[in-house]
Amino acid sequence: MRFCSARVVMLGIAAICLTRWAQLPTVVAQQVKSQWDAIYSEPQATRGQALYVENCANCHASTLAGTDAAPALRGAAFVGKWNNKSFDELFEFMQTAMPVQSPGGLSRQQNADILAYMLRSGNFPSGQTELTPDRHLLHQIYFLASKPGRGTLPPAASSGEAAPKPAAHVVDPVQGAGNGGGRFYSDVQAERGRLLFNRHCGYCHSVDPRIKNVPKSGTMGAYNTFGGTYLEQRVEPASRKRLYPSVYYLFTRLAQMPPNDTYSVSQQAKADIVAYLLRANGFPPGPSELTTDVEAMKSMMIGESGFQPIFNGRDFTGIKFILGPGCRPAPVGCGKTDPGSVVRVEDGMMACACNVHGIWYTEQKYLNFTLRFDYKFTPPAGWDATRDNDIYQGQGGYFVLVQDPTGRRISEKAVAFDGRHYDVLHAPFAGNAIEDHEARLRANKPLGEWNSVEIVAKNGVVKAFLNGALISTVPEHPIKEPGHIVFQIQGAPMYWRNIRIRPE
Repeated sequence: MRFCSARVVMLGIAAICLTRWAQLPTVVAQQVKSQWDAIYSEPQATRGQALYVENCANCHASTLAGTDAAPALRGAAFVGKWNNKSFDELFEFMQTAMPVQSPGGLSRQQNADILAYMLRSGNFPSGQTELTPDRHLLHQIYFLASKPGRGTLPPAASSGEAAPKPAAHVVDPVQGAGNGGGRFYSDVQAERGRLLFNRHCGYCHSVDPRIKNVPKSGTMGAYNTFGGTYLEQRVEPASRKRLYPSVYYLFTRLAQMPPNDTYSVSQQAKADIVAYLLRANGFPPGPSELTTDVEAMKSMMIGESGFQPIFNGRDFTGIKFILGPGCRPAPVGCGKTDPGSVVRVEDGMMACACNVHGIWYTEQKYLNFTLRFDYKFTPPAGWDATRDNDIYQGQGGYFVLVQDPTGRRISEKAVAFDGRHYDVLHAPFAGNAIEDHEARLRANKPLGEWNSVEIVAKNGVVKAFLNGALISTVPEHPIKEPGHIVFQIQGAPMYWRNIRIRPE
């Protein structure tokens, strides 16, 4: 019994020692094979250098010092990351995740050659034997920060840290600001997006406006698609550029990326990347994260200089209501100032059941401005939009320069346009209005589709456009003071979105 007990104790001690060997190779570093033991050859490193330039230098730099798109492959940070880990961990990461434009696109022998070049660049000694691509053998080699018996890094490995990140061009957040001043995302989300951008996009794209279509080494180029004064997309001819009008269009652009596999990055990850691009272009963060909701993203306007939101897509901040036909607001009259279920926020839009007539209006006043918004009616059940489009009446109206929105007849001191479907933007109270009904018929979209309205008030003249076509002009009016903007509710269920204004 005593002999058996002693034997068990000795076996237990042996097991503990083996466990410590596996967990802490530096404790017995003098017995562990490492990169200090000349595990690669010079010819192999030379082959690896050519492969590195072709496949890795775009992201990691020709000096292996790293870029904004990828970390350094030499130096203290690199050595510290892989210290005390077996070589097969580093090698398998290279084999399965690199190069970023084609993960797994290189053979095991090619990756072994690249790793040999990385070791030579780190001033680790070469020998007569090539670094093996065999996973079992690599598992027996450890990456050790310091040479056994010494406590310092090799001279070249202690330098060459990642290059500083280029400063992104930051614009005035008021320019191109969308709902809530462009606060479509959170800062935490943008930081996640930065890492994802560097991982999946940085080998082709940059947010640095100083990079102007200059190809980096290798086959991939760097394009300034996502930096500069605004988020821009190229159109032909090459000298012209178009701004992404809303977050939605930028998001759909990312749907075509990355080129190695567009499915390899999730939709939410792409939303995180969009958050980073917005931050890099000067749009300030907010409390909520950007989601992949299509209608919400369409309401987030980004490509229009100087525009500010009237409706922020989340609540009715800056907007007031008077609901009740012919009513003045309480406590003077019967008008309700709470939208209740009549008007609600839905997916970044203002959804109107419109079952109670009334108005909503801006708290702020404007004199010279450009007002833009989209609207659509909800067709009645059974309505044939292809046949009956021109006879649907709908209801509603749009008033600008309103001096007293709480009065009974707001049109007396305002410029008014009808919101009815069949004669939208008709100016009913302006005897001098110039209208183009044929242009209205051509521009008006079928019932149930979105229409875009622009109303421009400047120097005593008011013009109203439908989908880019000039419909009505009020060449002269007597109002000289800034006024409110009023949207009229008259029983026709409808939606509004992208309601924004540029004061002048």
